[in-house]
Order: sequence, then C-alpha cells, then structure tokens
Amino acid sequence: MIHTMVCLWLAAVVGVPALSDGQRAQLDTATDGSRQLDEGALYPLLENMLAFEPGDMRGARVPDYEAIRADPAAARGELYLIRGQFIGTTPRHRLTRRGAWGDALTGWGVVVSPEPPAVVVYFVDPAGELDARPPRYGAEVELVGRFYKVWADRDADGRAWEYLTFVARSAEVISRGAGGGPGRGMGGSMFVVMLMMLGALLFVLWRVRGMVRPRVAERPRRELDEPGLAAAGEEEQAPLPNDPEAALAELARRRGEA
Repeated sequence: MIHTMVCLWLAAVVGVPALSDGQRAQLDTATDGSRQLDEGALYPLLENMLAFEPGDMRGARVPDYEAIRADPAAARGELYLIRGQFIGTTPRHRLTRRGAWGDALTGWGVVVSPEPPAVVVYFVDPAGELDARPPRYGAEVELVGRFYKVWADRDADGRAWEYLTFVARSAEVISRGAGGGPGRGMGGSMFVVMLMMLGALLFVLWRVRGMVRPRVAERPRRELDEPGLAAAGEEEQAPLPNDPEAALAELARRRGEA
C-alpha cells in the first residue's frame, strides 16, 4: 500500500516512474510468441502503470511497430504513445495474482497504421470502468502504454495470429466512431479477420460501382443521340386529326410505315 502511494506521488511529479532494475529483470523473462498472457513478466508493468496519471504523455514515443515486431526484446517495457481506431473488447482476462491492479484486465483491440493492422492493449482497470463503458466501434483513441510482448492466439478455424500487446492505465477518445460494429466481446483473434472481411467488401462494392455507373449514365445519351427513336416517340404521341377522313388516312399511313 505504501509502495503504491509512493508511485502515485512520483507520477504527479515526474510522470510515469521508470522501471526499476528488479522490474526490468522480471519483465525480461517474457516469452514472445506464446499463448500464455498471464506470466510473471506481466506484473512489473501492472505495478508500474498504476502510477500513471491520465493525460500525461511525458517520455512516451510514437511506436515503430515493424521494429517492435522485428526485435520485441529491445522494445520491451518502453513507453509508447498509441493512436488508432477502437474495434472491440476482449473478454476480461482473469489474473492469477491479485493486487492493487485488481483481479482482471480489460483488453481493447486498436487498429494502428502502418503494420501491424491491430494491437491489443490491456488496461490496469481494477474497477472495470473501461470494460463497462468502452468507446463506440471505430472511435479514434489515444493512450500511453508500455510494450509487453508478442502474444499468439488462434481463431475458431485454428488459424494462428500474433499481436503486439501493451499495458496501459487509461485512454482518451479523440473522435467518436460511427458505431454499428462488433464493439464488445470480440475474441482477440477476430480483430484482423473482421478487418480483412471489411476490406474485401469495400473492394467488391467499389468494382461493382465502377462497372454499373457508366452504363446507367450513358443510356439516356444513347437514346437522345438516336433521332429515329425520338421521332417515333413524338409521332406516336401526336393526336389524330379531328376530321374523320383525315384521321383514317393518317392511321392507314402509320400502318403502312409500320
């Protein structure tokens, strides 16, 4: 309890405190590419991020996601400023060790650019506030978090996916999304699948629109450019003469031309 209070006081003075040598040594035991999320290396980050003051971005860097994936050990524990689109929550992850950080973590999927298309951020959220009130699907969010590890998962079809995972304390919604998306309860491995499906659908709609619109636009021009058709339409709409003999003669002429 005293240690937590000291961390919170330090955060107010210098931002997020640096990881201690002991915390870094424990963090370095993380296993990249493992499906095990809850391991000893996670807890130094939970303890450290408890001291984070919402809105404080001091010391946070814009991540180079490709570099992190290529050498996760070099990036482990570093403080990053992550910005992207919220695409859903993961099931609240229960922890084997309870502490000031609570007994479970709230997970968000965030689409970032460039690669990878999505990262997973686990929040130190003891009261479950972020889990209870997530942003709308597609909302642009910004957060400060420390890199944890490359986490592996499989979808319902057995396909393997790997995500860069971060540990954070809070997030800020920059702009609201349109809603109507998956939002809550998405499994981690479904983020990229949903993105691929959305991209494929947009591509198909774009191709279909490109094929159909020119034909629709050209149709009235072709009709106007054919005077014979226009003249025939006008002749059929012309009234017959009032004189009976003239009217019969006109009908005969029209039958003869037909």
